[in-house]
Amino acid sequence: MKDNTLAASGWMLGHVLAFGLSAGLIKGLSGAIPVSEQVFLRSATAAIIMFFAVRMVGTPLVPPIWRLLVFRGVVGFAGLALMYLSLSMLPLTIAMLLTWTTPVFVAIISRIFLKEHLPLKAVACMIACFAGLSLTITAPSGAPSDLGTITSAGVLVGVVAALCAGTAFVAVRAATISVGPDLIVLYFAGLSMILSAPIAMGELVVPDGAHAAGLLGLCLLSVVSDACKTRAYKHAAAGVVSTMALFSVAVSAVLGWLLFDETLSAMQWTGVAILTGAITVLSASRKKPAPLPSPAVQRAG
Repeated sequence: MKDNTLAASGWMLGHVLAFGLSAGLIKGLSGAIPVSEQVFLRSATAAIIMFFAVRMVGTPLVPPIWRLLVFRGVVGFAGLALMYLSLSMLPLTIAMLLTWTTPVFVAIISRIFLKEHLPLKAVACMIACFAGLSLTITAPSGAPSDLGTITSAGVLVGVVAALCAGTAFVAVRAATISVGPDLIVLYFAGLSMILSAPIAMGELVVPDGAHAAGLLGLCLLSVVSDACKTRAYKHAAAGVVSTMALFSVAVSAVLGWLLFDETLSAMQWTGVAILTGAITVLSASRKKPAPLPSPAVQRAG
């Protein structure tokens, strides 16, 4: 599979825009619609659409690498659910920023499972990433915060969500050598629907007209986001693609300001700059990834 950074950039830009808008809807709905219900409806919508997309092209529903797809689906569901939870617990800007620490975890996991190179410079960048993150999530001493409450529990949930997402993204990179992106999204959405259903049914809230419209927008934007992201990972290395998602830092900052009156302090902008720069250098310092195993090798495994 030959990498195409330009194509990956285009798909990732679509993902960032759709994901940023959907995050704003998640945050706006969190006070009225339980997180579990949002996850279930989002996943059910994606599963139905992807099922018909897969069947239209005649793709087998149970490929030889189905175990990898199940693993990606379960870990992806954990990341998705925790990300939704962090958005309900934290200001939008901070929750989104935590989500995009994913490249750090992608780099580590890619080194372990895909044998992608991880030089000493990359380790230094990871340390800088968390230094920048610490500045971002810490309000200036004695100064009022325009972001609202930033809790340790919310930050922990966001970081674990990024770890789960990083694991899922690397699994996507490995899976795209054998199956199409629509089947990968179908497994993810289907498993997320199944796993979230029991909780969602226990917390079910019937939405009014405005909230129903918000849920519909969330579901459709989520489908677009997942489809674009998965296609991006088909065209470039996991670490490179996840770094392109840094566009979302600007998107989330603008949305947080427009929708929720969230404003970063000078110290927090410094943290964002350090985090963004470190992740950019992290990707630039990495060598071409090792070739992924061929479908025949994966089937044999």
